[in-house]
Amino acid sequence: MSGGCHLNNPLSAYLFLTRVLPLQDASCWLIVTEHEFDALDLAGDIETLSATLTGSALSVAALPDEDHAVRNLRLDALAAGDLRCLVMSAHALAQPVATAEALKASTILLNAGAVFARESLLPSLVSAGFKRVDLVESKGEFAVRGQVVDIFATTCDDPVRILFNGDEVESIKTYDIISQESLAARQSLRVIAVGSGSGSTLYDHVLAPISIVLANPLLAVDSAPAQGVWTFASARADALTAEVTANQVYSGNLTIFASQARSALDDGYRIIVVAPTSGDEERTREILWQDMQDGRSVLARAAFMHGRLTGGFKDSERKIWVVTTGELFARVKVKISGIPQAALQAANRPGGKVFSVDLLELKIGDIVVHESYGIACYRGIETAYGMDGAAHGEFLKLEFAKRDKLFVPVEDFHLLHRYASVKSAQAPRLSSLDAKSFAAVKGRVREEIQKFCNEMLAVLAKRQAQSGLAMQEASTWEKEFAASFPYEETADQQRVIDEVLSDMASPRPMERLLLGDVGFGKTEVAMRAAMRAVANGKQAVLVAPTTVLAEQHFRKWCERFAPYPVTLALFSRFSKPKQIKDGIKALKKGHIDIAIGTHRLLQKDIGFKNLGLLVLDEEHRFGVKDKERLKFMCSQVDTLYMSATPIPRTLSSAFSGMRAISIIETAPVGRLPIETHLGAWDRDTVSRAIRYEVGRGGQVFYVYNDIRKLPQIAKELRELIPGVRTATCHGQMNGASIEEVMHKFLNREFDILVASSIIESGLDIATVNTLIIEEAQDFGIAQLYQLRGRIGRSSQHAYAYFFYPRDQRWQDLSAQAKERLDAIREFVDLGCAMRLAMRDLEIRGAGDILGVRQHGFVSKIGLELFTKLLSEEVEKVKEGSATRADEDAAAQAFPKVTIAEPALLPVTYVPSETERVAYYRRLGRTTTLAEIDSIFDEIVDRCGPLPQEVKHLVTFFKLRLRGKRAGLSVIEQSRPDAYRFEIGARELPRGDMVAFLLSEFGPRVRFEHAKQAFEISGISDAVAALAVVERFSKTTT
Repeated sequence: MSGGCHLNNPLSAYLFLTRVLPLQDASCWLIVTEHEFDALDLAGDIETLSATLTGSALSVAALPDEDHAVRNLRLDALAAGDLRCLVMSAHALAQPVATAEALKASTILLNAGAVFARESLLPSLVSAGFKRVDLVESKGEFAVRGQVVDIFATTCDDPVRILFNGDEVESIKTYDIISQESLAARQSLRVIAVGSGSGSTLYDHVLAPISIVLANPLLAVDSAPAQGVWTFASARADALTAEVTANQVYSGNLTIFASQARSALDDGYRIIVVAPTSGDEERTREILWQDMQDGRSVLARAAFMHGRLTGGFKDSERKIWVVTTGELFARVKVKISGIPQAALQAANRPGGKVFSVDLLELKIGDIVVHESYGIACYRGIETAYGMDGAAHGEFLKLEFAKRDKLFVPVEDFHLLHRYASVKSAQAPRLSSLDAKSFAAVKGRVREEIQKFCNEMLAVLAKRQAQSGLAMQEASTWEKEFAASFPYEETADQQRVIDEVLSDMASPRPMERLLLGDVGFGKTEVAMRAAMRAVANGKQAVLVAPTTVLAEQHFRKWCERFAPYPVTLALFSRFSKPKQIKDGIKALKKGHIDIAIGTHRLLQKDIGFKNLGLLVLDEEHRFGVKDKERLKFMCSQVDTLYMSATPIPRTLSSAFSGMRAISIIETAPVGRLPIETHLGAWDRDTVSRAIRYEVGRGGQVFYVYNDIRKLPQIAKELRELIPGVRTATCHGQMNGASIEEVMHKFLNREFDILVASSIIESGLDIATVNTLIIEEAQDFGIAQLYQLRGRIGRSSQHAYAYFFYPRDQRWQDLSAQAKERLDAIREFVDLGCAMRLAMRDLEIRGAGDILGVRQHGFVSKIGLELFTKLLSEEVEKVKEGSATRADEDAAAQAFPKVTIAEPALLPVTYVPSETERVAYYRRLGRTTTLAEIDSIFDEIVDRCGPLPQEVKHLVTFFKLRLRGKRAGLSVIEQSRPDAYRFEIGARELPRGDMVAFLLSEFGPRVRFEHAKQAFEISGISDAVAALAVVERFSKTTT
């Protein structure tokens, strides 16, 4: 294959630091690589190794190809002399940059306590390339709320919140991008432009002498004002003479490493173990400590350091051996470029506060469901103005059948739900604006749900009544099997293993859903459960959705169970008819302990002598009929469902309390990143990605879901990259052909597998670390997520490219396609599969939640309201409650509150309509005064001091909550100096109430006995009315 040689990054970093850097006392080194990926890896490796190898840390960074914000940041550091080494691709070096004068002129400096007009800051940020948004999530964005400006500058690790007081900068604070809460105060903020520039070259920003290092001899730099130019070719030749070699990958076998390391230490080597985090170091130390002899000797003499290193090496001349925890454990993590580090830490903050604007992000024309009035069309937010021309309140405008309008007040915003049905593309019929008709529909749906819940209760009762399958730890097999796991279990994984085994020890049949990101260890949980079943004399069966995945499972499980007297068998279309026939007989006689296969294991001719465990892998790939068959099979056996992206139906069941759920959210030790690129199909990007992967000895998955075009795509790739070897594979090929292609690909006879989504389910090949998906907009979230999980299973960096069509722009894609791709880009933290599944539910509709008969009911009231009613009924069934729905509603009703003062979140204070709706909905759901105070504390932190209208809003919601507790149904300002209160029908007036009112207010109180109401004069504002309600509520409690 044509093309230049590629860097072995850890080796290149070592060679640069030990062989090249000492040769020239240059103030600035520029290292030029062939690819941006190489530059990022090499810069990280140099940063990690420099202090250890040279005695002092070398200031080094990578220059990206296109990220102008980071490019400007690097230029600024170069001009200030803060960078001694800059690593970049040849493409990045050739790009024009802004002149030093232009970059300096666009730089903004803010100091706490200094005069700086807020109105002049905003256009300056726009001129500097910043994007104004409602909620800051990434660098290069800013948001404005009241007197607060949020900025995420490239000069800061966290976004910054600036509070203005007129033309003075009152305070500057960093804040948490996840919770949106302010953190530490800062004295100043320096903002560097994030937009593109021109008129200059990189060299013009370097004030010191320049030395250049080229990654390979084929690269060239034109007109470089360098005092020296080196290439890695000669340095690599010297290294071979000096016997500098890359490390082997230990894949969790630390016994071998410990033995080799002890020998090297005895031979005078200096050993350095590089761990990305202190947690990785701690777990590595724990595992080595278990090796009583070699491991503890290594711990006593080896050094640990924290940093990012793509791989280790051994230098026999200098007696240095550097090894990474990634090589020790061969694990991989998921990351997307360009996402703030804070977002990546979200999954590792159990119990931490997470700010969310709301799922109800409405656009005009969206279909919504009002809990009392039914299905309507959203027509936007409208502001009500008083006689003085000032805004007094906000309302959501809804349009029903016959173009009838309903204006929903802020306190009822929480009664609205986004409409989603069985097929989200179906346009529902709008309801008539008649509360009684929709109440009747909702009543029929509730009755149907009650029937379903009673059926579920009967099924659960039947399962709970069954016994005889309680499987205790039966032998030493389980302990030995657990100890032989080559990796260290994460806390999450161990917790889930304990939950599953505890379920199996119970006499009640287990039904548990296991969620975990790709590579988080779900299969090991299933293996532990299978060992428990076999050790108790039971059979276990694992069902996978595809033949390829079933065969791969079979191979892995055979390897894992090889040391034990356990018989395994494979049932799939790759199996010969005689093998299937003999296998069925063996299953029925109990001669097979663990059966692994596809849907073939769900057919009626399959029987078991003593089935104890059923595992369903990638359960989102199975249809309703398959699961109905499973219900018949597993009515008395333990059942474990596994998925990284469970279908919404399963999620609904789990969240509605019908099935136990376990989640593995913690990433395994020692993971490397998967970089993800999203954009229009680009010939050059495809070529560079494939050349890079094949050039480093890897292989590529190229996915396109129209099997008719696969041969043409393979041909185009061979023309694009001469010498590359391609093969095609899809589900309509016969079993023998698929097996032959996969066998050759596994044996590396092909460089690229051009395939349909057949590779989606669980196909893991360590040498495949680049994935390219063409027309990714046509794939579902679950598919995209699973496909991305097919790479990154080794110690190599992995890269995923999601392309939409080459002739389309982003704005040309359908709304659903953009939402799917945005979801993949949005959910970047480890363990994000659960939230991806929730977003999938919103985007594509619910599917069959409870069975075919429920479709019509979901369509009539929408999925969210249906799920809410379902949850309510499930809770009632659990608690044995038979309270009628109308009685519940009456007991939970809030009073109708009307005050004269304007009460709202002004647009000038909270500009984002989405955020205002979210705050109103949260306030409408509050049940305590503390919750109300907490929300407004958050608003003050994010938007600045409360304007008078917002202070009235605080009083309004407290009046509403206090009035409910006092049993009031109406609180209204009846006259400019009087408030009127009605007592609810459930709270009859008592003598002590009347006595209290007379004693407190005397002649100011006037009673309306016919309406159970009273009016108190001398009250001119809502604050005074709140004080009255607080005093009155004491007589009702």
